[in-house]
Amino acid sequence: MIERDPTALNYIIDQNNDRDEPIEIYEYKIKDKKKLNGRFFSAKFSFSGCLLALFVNIIALFVFSALLFAVYLIVVNASLRTYGEFCNKDSDCDTSFQLRCQFGICNCTSDYFHKSITTGCVRKLNNLGSCQLDEQCYGGQYCFNNVCDCSNDRFWNSTTLFCQKKSGYGGFCLNDVNCGYGTNMNCVSSKCGCSDPNVSYWNGTYCAPVQSFMGDCKTNSTCKPSSFLLCNTTELYPNKCACLPYHFWNSASEMCQSMKTVNETCDSSEECLSHTKLFCGLLEGVVYMSVKRCTCQSDHYWSPTSNSCEKKASYGEVCTVCDNTLLLSCNVANYCACDPTHFWNGTFCVLDISNGLNCDNNFDCDSALGLSCDTTYRKCVCASTHYWKDSTCTLKQINGSYCKKDIECQSQNGLSCVSDRCSCPATNFWNINICNVKYDANTYCTETFQCKDYRGLTCINGAGISSKSCQCGTNFYWEQSTQTCNSKKSHGLTCANDYECRDSLGLICASTCLCPYTHYWDSGTCSNKN
Repeated sequence: MIERDPTALNYIIDQNNDRDEPIEIYEYKIKDKKKLNGRFFSAKFSFSGCLLALFVNIIALFVFSALLFAVYLIVVNASLRTYGEFCNKDSDCDTSFQLRCQFGICNCTSDYFHKSITTGCVRKLNNLGSCQLDEQCYGGQYCFNNVCDCSNDRFWNSTTLFCQKKSGYGGFCLNDVNCGYGTNMNCVSSKCGCSDPNVSYWNGTYCAPVQSFMGDCKTNSTCKPSSFLLCNTTELYPNKCACLPYHFWNSASEMCQSMKTVNETCDSSEECLSHTKLFCGLLEGVVYMSVKRCTCQSDHYWSPTSNSCEKKASYGEVCTVCDNTLLLSCNVANYCACDPTHFWNGTFCVLDISNGLNCDNNFDCDSALGLSCDTTYRKCVCASTHYWKDSTCTLKQINGSYCKKDIECQSQNGLSCVSDRCSCPATNFWNINICNVKYDANTYCTETFQCKDYRGLTCINGAGISSKSCQCGTNFYWEQSTQTCNSKKSHGLTCANDYECRDSLGLICASTCLCPYTHYWDSGTCSNKN
């Protein structure tokens, strides 16, 4: 119910008392927005005075607290230490700038760097980030040319975000950059090493270029393997890359090749088998003389038995191949001698001449001295049966005669001067007027010296034969394959023929030396069975 103001009504009546006509008085209910009986806004939405006061107080308290906190921050921040200032604990430093107390100094953590006073510590840069200083780079990087990167001996590990030390020789890797800087290594099968053994080798520090022929070396890996080179340790080529024995270096193909044997084409003697005495030269008496081949020296010949060059037989030696460079040839006695127009001067065959005079015919030579003209050499020479001595041609000596030089003996008949006597070679004997080759087994003879006594033969009467022949001694038999006398075999030894068994003990051959079936072996001999 609306309360009336009595003064207002009375005032209206007093003002209208002298009026005759009646007046109408209206009363209106007017809402006062400024004062609605203690309520704010409308009845539908309003606060009581107490609640309003509470709300106002809360707002005031909040504002006051904020101001107080701001003042606190200003006071506190004014007391916090900045970058580079002394501290005792982390709280002494301005942690809003990522500062921490490290070794008594406010500093950035390991993952941050100090950019400026206003910015504080900011996170360090990863690989290839733009930078000005080393401290701005993360994970052990340095600032190179304004870019964060690892030092030469390290590489950036994108997994650990750190500069990892590069691997050494044989170490694990994923790519070439993982391998040691300046070592020329490559990542091969997940291991750091030298890329190609024919290009480089590990010298203990880096991959060095492999050495070619005659290059310095300490191990085989130093030498180029595709050239088949090895590090030689012999006195001939100490610590040099060289070929294997019986190989030579082919400079055209740059590799070692097997040495060549007789008659194979060559360019130098180094290509020919060294242990065979071959050399590279032009062959004599062949149509392809312009082509060099591996051959023997002129005083040697190629022996297919030994597969090497053998020295040609010299004067007085048994004929194999006589040394034609000394003008020697094989005579009827089967040993090397000068031809009848020459004599052996101790070194080679020379003409038996008087004083070296030249001639065109016999009239130019002194026949009284026994000289005649050799039309081939055009020299005055003695006859083949004589030699030049004391200004005249002297008859050569027969077997057993005293001598000092071979020329004094009948060399044309096979004699030479041995121990101051004209003698036949050991393989020959003097037969009336010539040196004959000694006889083989079962050959007729009169004296043992006629037999190959150096093979064990003697001149004796054979069993049931009245005449003598060259035979092995008692308890020996002649082995044709070896051309020598062998001991006859005793009981139980293998045999092929009866004559191989000791017949003096009664043994016969039945694959082994045994007694006949009528006998038995008893105390070293065959005895009759009872």
